[in-house]
Amino acid sequence: MPIEKRSRPVRVPNIFPVPISSHKSRSNRRSGSIIKHLDFYLFDMPVDQLESALSKESVNVNQGFLAFYDSKQRQLVEDRQQAEIAQLNASSGRSRKNCLDSDWTVCIRTLNVADREWSLLILPTSDFAEKPWTAVATLAIGLLLTSILALYLGMSIRRAAQTQQLLASLEKTNVALQQSDTELRSQKTQLEQAFRQLQQTQAQLVQTEKMSSLGQLVAGVAHEINNPVSFIYGNISFAQEYTRNLLEMVKLYGQHCQDPHPSIKELAEAIDLDFLLQDFPDMLSSIKIGAERLREIVNSLRKFSRKDEAEVKAVDIHEGIESTLMILQNRLKATPKREAIALIKEYGNLPQIECYAGQLNQVFMNIISNAIDALEELFSGRSSSRGKDWTPSEIPTIQIRTEVVKSDQIAIKIADNGPGIPDEVREKILDPFFTTKPVGKGTGLGLSISYQIVTEKHQGSLQCISAPGQGTEFLIQIPVSQTIEKV
Repeated sequence: MPIEKRSRPVRVPNIFPVPISSHKSRSNRRSGSIIKHLDFYLFDMPVDQLESALSKESVNVNQGFLAFYDSKQRQLVEDRQQAEIAQLNASSGRSRKNCLDSDWTVCIRTLNVADREWSLLILPTSDFAEKPWTAVATLAIGLLLTSILALYLGMSIRRAAQTQQLLASLEKTNVALQQSDTELRSQKTQLEQAFRQLQQTQAQLVQTEKMSSLGQLVAGVAHEINNPVSFIYGNISFAQEYTRNLLEMVKLYGQHCQDPHPSIKELAEAIDLDFLLQDFPDMLSSIKIGAERLREIVNSLRKFSRKDEAEVKAVDIHEGIESTLMILQNRLKATPKREAIALIKEYGNLPQIECYAGQLNQVFMNIISNAIDALEELFSGRSSSRGKDWTPSEIPTIQIRTEVVKSDQIAIKIADNGPGIPDEVREKILDPFFTTKPVGKGTGLGLSISYQIVTEKHQGSLQCISAPGQGTEFLIQIPVSQTIEKV
């Protein structure tokens, strides 16, 4: 019986007759001879897709290829190139005709393995046409090889399943590792932030403790100096009065005693009595002015330190500003490199403000000191940030203005006509440890602590308004009356 040409997939029943034992050896020889002239292709695709790939150019069998049995080499090949699988495509452009359009004998069998549908393609070699075997023999060989391949593929499936399980486990482990890595990075970031905050807090506590200790020292010194200063100031007026009386008596004695003793004349000439009578009252007046100045300084130190006002108390803000200016008076004076810094005060009619007076004075001290530093840098020629409108005839100036805003808040504006601050510096000027001063001349904590005092202790705001060449203004706003948590 001639071998039948199949143009469509052939479904072969699972039941195949077993040959009689007397013909067993002959059947084995016959099967072995047939296998030598048959090539086998295994694909991971249904038979209809395989048929389309073999007959149409729009479908490709490369992706579904699993294995190839080479009858000449008698070996199983899994590599596509070695199996020359591309020649089976209708779009390959090979010289050989499509297997379904030729006189080749084709057998395609469906294999249902697990949840997959595989197709086994059996193609005869050129020597097969000379063998007068029947189509049934070909199908028998297909069943035999199908069993062998099913066993091989079953093992492959198990290995593939194990591989998939291993890959899934590795993927889960990888996801867990990624999550752990993300958590560790997050914890690291949090720890770094906490460490920086701890450093900032520690430095601020040290600086605050220094300022507190300095305030206590200043308050103690001011208290100790206040008594002798008050004694001097209180008695200088009596000394002036007594001196005037004595000098008047000396003048009367000279007028009525025309012939004094020679020793008196000699002493009068030695001490230059006329100059003494004229200069001594002026000297006492200078001493009185100095005593008044010393008394003002002592009072300013006491007001600045506010040793007796550590709690929230209603105070006059202008007194705190004036006491700060009194302490900084020496820095406002003219130097060989610049003129004296002019002060422009525009005080509004402010009510008593509930606040930590000593801490607000520290804020005034930090801001005004920075303004003096900026003016010294600009007007002494050390700054290259002068604005285009700046001229040498300008006078270094600090302007302080106070006013009531929003009926329940006050504003304190401290401005200077210094070099101004660039935007990149202004954005960080309130950060802890940030400073533009040389090493040893600034800790970078003054404005940071001032910001905390205004915002945290007084529920207010502190803003820096500046531009290069336009000077700098610090705007402080705090409530007039508030409930502040005592610390």
